[in-house]
Amino acid sequence: VQFISRLGMRSLAMQELLKLARINQRGVQGEWEFNEWAHARTGNPMGKAYQAWSAAEFILACHEVGLDELQS
Repeated sequence: VQFISRLGMRSLAMQELLKLARINQRGVQGEWEFNEWAHARTGNPMGKAYQAWSAAEFILACHEVGLDELQS
């Protein structure tokens, strides 16, 4: 997401961020587990749940595309 955004492809970066959000939302036992990784073909969450680095990278991607600048 960050690389795509820095290439100036904001629309594509937003699409990929949405995919990442959906992957992060899926969990083995509950929503928003931020699992260690996702299976490349199925998108199923894999590895350990509640990984801080997975959550941090998602937040960083949100900042990169400017979601932190949106006003409600």
